[in-house]
Amino acid sequence: MSTNIENINEIVVRGLENIVPTTLKGLTTKLQEHKKLAIEALHTNGLPANKSEKYKYAQIPSILKKHFNAPLIISERHTGKDFRCDVTHLDAVDLYLVNGTFQRPFFNDIARIGSFFAGSLVEGASAYPQIFNEHFSKITGSNEEGLLAMNSLLYNDGIFIYIPDGVKMTRPIQIISVVNDERTISTAVRHLIVIGKKSSADIIICDHSMKDQNYLISSAAEIFVGESAHLNITHLQNMHEQTSRFSHTFINIADNAVANHHSLVLNAGFTRSNLEANLNGLHAKMNCYGLAITANQQYVDHYVLLNHLKPNGESTQLYKGLLDGHSELSFNGKILVAKDAQKTNAYQSNRNLLLSNEAKANTKPQLEIYADDVKCSHGATFGKVDENALYYLKSRGIGKDEAQTLLMFAFADEVLQTISSHPLRERMESLVNERIRGHKNSCKCGTL
Repeated sequence: MSTNIENINEIVVRGLENIVPTTLKGLTTKLQEHKKLAIEALHTNGLPANKSEKYKYAQIPSILKKHFNAPLIISERHTGKDFRCDVTHLDAVDLYLVNGTFQRPFFNDIARIGSFFAGSLVEGASAYPQIFNEHFSKITGSNEEGLLAMNSLLYNDGIFIYIPDGVKMTRPIQIISVVNDERTISTAVRHLIVIGKKSSADIIICDHSMKDQNYLISSAAEIFVGESAHLNITHLQNMHEQTSRFSHTFINIADNAVANHHSLVLNAGFTRSNLEANLNGLHAKMNCYGLAITANQQYVDHYVLLNHLKPNGESTQLYKGLLDGHSELSFNGKILVAKDAQKTNAYQSNRNLLLSNEAKANTKPQLEIYADDVKCSHGATFGKVDENALYYLKSRGIGKDEAQTLLMFAFADEVLQTISSHPLRERMESLVNERIRGHKNSCKCGTL
């Protein structure tokens, strides 16, 4: 069956409606209601068209056509090999999702009997109904945009993390999401993360695809950072080039709370990442850092929206791209300062290093300010490797290729140095160094 771009919306909606009965199995009433509302939202809002300003460069219809041109196969409960993913000296609480399904063999009981919960979204909804129902879909609401509604209809499970008030996590929590199937499948996960008052946590999310198939992957996360809490979240994507991925991250930040978000895209075919944060509290702080390394025909699209809603908020956006081959990177970043958000201090920067004449970068930094006592700045740069710096290194006996590699790593390292965990930063530096040197899928995630 072939399709035209014009009717892809109808085909996607019909395909998703057909799989809803399958994804409803075993869910709580709250989750079932959420999926039913997502059907209504998908009909109402449709999917992003090529003329959509928010998705101006992403060509969403073409990507969906690639995956929905054949019968839609969603992920099933994984019964194959077990997986492992280690970061040296990290000592993390590891949570595994394979094809969107939580893997019990890897579940560490300390997550249940200790002072926090970290495990299956579906199980967490039953184990902590009050906390779960209070937070789930609170940020996104019921009228979800098309791609988010698509995630709501596709997911079977995800991760629920609940850190009660006053708990300082001494071990990071690592979510390893693996897609592994010989078939062309679609898979989705949904996460809910609640960090209580005066609590702190480090969370790492790693996404991998194990086969070179046309996977369609979707993820969505709602994150709540309580009063005077501190959250570091690092998201690593390292997938095959046939993979298309949509991710949605929503963060609410309370009084005196801090959220640091890192997005590292080392390899993928098509990536669209939406990050939206509401600085709802006084003195709330949000730092967003991104690094994407692209080559061949790869495409990475970042959309970032930071809503400053209360006084004395602070935010930083620093996104960098290393582009080679015929790859393309887009950045659409917006800082919105509400009328009451006086004394806001916000900074935004998008910098791109073009390594070939065919590589392309699109950028759209935006400020929308309704307060009159603020400090806000934004900017974007594009360029080649600095010839003077290259000449200097060559004059010190370093070969041209190695000199260029060193300059590329120095460019990327500004983002990596903002990762507070020393073991994690060392691991990311190693992966980025390997990726810059042309090695792909170098993350140590594999079968036991």
